[in-house]
Amino acid sequence: MSKGERLRLYMHRYNLNPSSTFIIGDMPVETDIARNLGLTSISITGGFVSAARLEAARPDYTINNHHELLPILQGHGFFRNAES
Repeated sequence: MSKGERLRLYMHRYNLNPSSTFIIGDMPVETDIARNLGLTSISITGGFVSAARLEAARPDYTINNHHELLPILQGHGFFRNAES
């Protein structure tokens, strides 16, 4: 079973809303999975795949480190009281 299919089944089992679900990954496949499931995709550079290849997959966001994640999540209404 593919990673995308496992995630789809998990989301269905726990009744997770795609509009409030994010996928963060360092491979273009995570962006594809997000697009397929209606999730927000966040690519993080520094992994095995080049930043250019990640950008070519057209994620919703590309970050260079985990410190850039909180403002994105806050922009979607999560962790509004957390300090970045």
